[in-house]
Amino acid sequence: MKSFAVVAVIVLSLVMSAEMIGSQQDTSKVCAGSTSQLDVVLGVRTAPGALVINLNAGSPAERLGLRICDFIAGFNGRGLRGYPNSTAFLAAMREAAMFSDADLQIWRKSQDGKTYDEDHLTARIPLQPESMLGISTSFQVLILDVVKNGAADLAGVRAGEFIDKVDGQSVTDMRSIFQLDQRIKAAADQQHEVLLTLARWSPIENPGAYKTTYETREILVKLTK
Repeated sequence: MKSFAVVAVIVLSLVMSAEMIGSQQDTSKVCAGSTSQLDVVLGVRTAPGALVINLNAGSPAERLGLRICDFIAGFNGRGLRGYPNSTAFLAAMREAAMFSDADLQIWRKSQDGKTYDEDHLTARIPLQPESMLGISTSFQVLILDVVKNGAADLAGVRAGEFIDKVDGQSVTDMRSIFQLDQRIKAAADQQHEVLLTLARWSPIENPGAYKTTYETREILVKLTK
């Protein structure tokens, strides 16, 4: 899995305001852009984004309100699907937060730890030189919902899992998703099967830092037209 440090999002010494504003917005706005073939063929609703896999205790990120295993899916109603890559997405998010309050859309582990619930953070980032936020993230694709009696549902895929690989091809960025869209549509047209590698992430609490671990499983999904 490809990880990248969010180094251009916030400054170490800035004064931040963070306010939880609940889960009242329509979750259908989780991603901008068209629905992927991956979603249509499998019968799921997914969101690409940045998963917080390491978080320093007392860091700017923690003071902002971010938690370990939070999934940053968008800001100001715009999701990562509207950008060519995660770098462009994070740069746009930083710029938006510098000039006005930015509404960060996050998905947070539910109390039972099996699914994710939507939350929002409001952040203002003054114009300052770049520095570390105190977190590192990994590009991930989160399964938000599974259509009842769809291909994924019948195979045993569950909401709250992350798509790590499809037929052995890693899902590492938006380009890989576009490539998989083409492959999975062709597989569906020929009524083939696809092998999904699914991941579940869990927090590990250590003194001074919060880290993560994950487990994967493979599941065969039969596709139909």
